[in-house]
Amino acid sequence: MSKSFIMLKPESALYVTEIIEELKKEKFSILESCLIENYNSFAQDIYYIANYIKDPKYYEIIRACIEAEVILFGNNGLLLGVQNEEALMQHLIHLDRIKSRIRKAISLSKRKSLQAFIDVDRLGIDCSSATYGDIHILQNGCPQEMYKANTAPGNFACFYLSYMHTIDPEQDIYQKTTQLIQNSQQLRTLSSSEFQIAQKYKTYHL
Repeated sequence: MSKSFIMLKPESALYVTEIIEELKKEKFSILESCLIENYNSFAQDIYYIANYIKDPKYYEIIRACIEAEVILFGNNGLLLGVQNEEALMQHLIHLDRIKSRIRKAISLSKRKSLQAFIDVDRLGIDCSSATYGDIHILQNGCPQEMYKANTAPGNFACFYLSYMHTIDPEQDIYQKTTQLIQNSQQLRTLSSSEFQIAQKYKTYHL
């Protein structure tokens, strides 16, 4: 029996019911739901554990992505405590696979696609490890037109909204993330009725 957490990002509110149904189909039970009251700060702490040591430059891009999410969708998210009967590492690997499948399913839907571009020159850090490219206007997932920002030159990194985050299947990351969550002052446990409202009205503004 293993327990971990899933962080649902601000943009995932429209799909929270589908995400929960997918988890239950895979034999995960929802133990608790908590409102993330300051997603910007909380998510930066979560990703610091997962990414900073491995790639500090990439972490700076993640921080910019988090700020973009908050501007577009608000500063609230949802944290789900989940459990199943697998051993811990298999449990985390299983969740990672579910996360990838859900991200792909949402992102590839024509009516749900949304891409964002960050000018990494404005981050104030050497982001030469980022993948740069020209901005394209997409139609049905295919580039149709090149967008040249002549009045605002820069190096742009494309990122897509990823909707959810699970703990990486590494023991050290799991322990540090779990400790952070347990000690966080930015979480408020939701009642069952509040959790139902979040799903019914597709919002984390509770």
